[in-house]
Amino acid sequence: MSKKQSQQPEEAKHPLPTPPYQGGEKGGDGQKPQDTEVNWEDIAKRALADLDNYKKQQEKLRGELTQFMNMALLTRFLTVYDDLTRVLNSVKNKKLDPATIPADVLQCQMGMMEGIGNILKKFDEIFKSEGLERIEVNPGDKFNPETMEAISHEDHEEHKDDAVIEQFEAGLKYKNQIIKPVKVRVGK
Repeated sequence: MSKKQSQQPEEAKHPLPTPPYQGGEKGGDGQKPQDTEVNWEDIAKRALADLDNYKKQQEKLRGELTQFMNMALLTRFLTVYDDLTRVLNSVKNKKLDPATIPADVLQCQMGMMEGIGNILKKFDEIFKSEGLERIEVNPGDKFNPETMEAISHEDHEEHKDDAVIEQFEAGLKYKNQIIKPVKVRVGK
């Protein structure tokens, strides 16, 4: 024997026994190994079912993401809507003497008010078609912190004890979920 062979440990000289599942001799328990036949058809069906479930899950997530992004965009448009509403109300509430204003300026002002009103109607149609509901409150309504955000608390003769003085911005809800609360001034 050469020196290399004599230096190998005793375990390396003897091959390891073949486990029963590899088709060798009888197993350690004295029984013949069982045939383990792979059912490829069953494996393929399970893989297809897993793929189908994955596709459904991804489609659901994609729909939820699209819905969330639509809500974010529509909420941003609501701010523009509120600004246009304030402009329209400001122009309507101005007490101008028609005798001091030229007729063409007055006609232009009336046309602008009508145009802004039409834009606001289109916004309302878009909000409704997307399933959004505007939240409106009236002066004197009780302040509700679940649907309203108080931008100020003020002393007021007519509206006291957490009553709404004025709605500053409209709110928005989707399927009973508040997306944007109503911004109001509240009496104390």
